[in-house]
Amino acid sequence: MPTVKPALRAARRAKGLKISHLAARIDGLKVQHLANCESGHAVMSIELANLVARELGVEVGDIVDLDAEAGDETQPEKTHPTRRQEQEKTTGPKRASEPIPA
Repeated sequence: MPTVKPALRAARRAKGLKISHLAARIDGLKVQHLANCESGHAVMSIELANLVARELGVEVGDIVDLDAEAGDETQPEKTHPTRRQEQEKTTGPKRASEPIPA
């Protein structure tokens, strides 16, 4: 999926649109998802990028990095460890087969 550029927020603001107003113009787009895309916490599908670009009157390449889409397979996805994984780093894994102390 393409990476959203900071230009998305700039283009929206240049049109004088609040994030909620832009989201309302696109059927099915939730304000929170658009906000997450603008801040880099979520990715935007190319279909959604096309709809957003059309609403803003800009080229899709102005608001998303289309080259990032081709490189997705080679770049590992960033993940964060769960609390259990973090705990296991320091205490070791819990074993269900260990007897319960009396």
